[in-house]
Parts: sequence; structure tokens; C-alpha cells
Amino acid sequence: MKKATPKIRFFFDAYQYHVNGDEIDMVAAAYTDPFMFGAPRGVHAIETEQFIKALHRRKEYFRKVGLGFSEIISLSENQLDEYYLMITALWKMVYKTAEGALIDDFNSTTYLLYEDKTTLKIAFQIDHQDLVEKANKLLLSR
Repeated sequence: MKKATPKIRFFFDAYQYHVNGDEIDMVAAAYTDPFMFGAPRGVHAIETEQFIKALHRRKEYFRKVGLGFSEIISLSENQLDEYYLMITALWKMVYKTAEGALIDDFNSTTYLLYEDKTTLKIAFQIDHQDLVEKANKLLLSR
């Protein structure tokens, strides 16, 4: 895999910006409809309407547990063919405790992007860890 090209970096800079904001529709717009989501507990096909509802719940949960922001600290890409790219991302999620201490949590995600002539979309996302489980463990360790 090679370092992400400017086009991929631009796509994920915008994605990161929207993930950290309250523009749920803009996050959902980065995905195909439907798309596949994989995590340690299995794989699911998710339609946009269902995804938007889940994003609202996820946003509220992570706000409650003290997530301040998420930042992509590395991206690499592999062009699979003329339509698909595999992207690996390392995310840093920064939580703030009730006492004001900051906790960095690092997570890995693989994305399969579909590219037509004008658009990039996430067709498959694989979270290599259970983010809710990790956040719960962080809460217990505070």
C-alpha cells in the first residue's frame, strides 16, 4: 500500500470534518446506498435511512462518554482496479474525562471506496475493533 493520494486525502479530510461536526447527512453522503459495514461482531448491509438513524444514536453515545474529537492520523491506499480502492486509516479518538484529562484511543479502519468518473463513495467499511466496547472500557478505567 502506498501513502494516500491528494484526492483520497481530500475525501477523508472532508469526511473527518463531518464526522466531528453535526452534519449527519454529510457523513451519510460519503457512503453508497446501501453499503456494507463490518466489525468484530459481523457484517451488515446498511441502507442510508437506517444509517442516518444509527449515526444520531452513535453521536449521542460518544458525546455522553466524553469523545472530544476524532482525527485521522494516517491513510494509505491500494488501487484494486479502475473502480475500487482499498484505504486503511488509523484514527485517534480523544476523550475528555470529568476531571479534564485527555485520553487518546487509536483505532484502525479499512474502507473499500467505489469511484466512478466524478465521485468517491465508501462501499464497505471494516472497523477492526468494537468502538463502543473500547469506549466502555475507557469509562470503567477512569
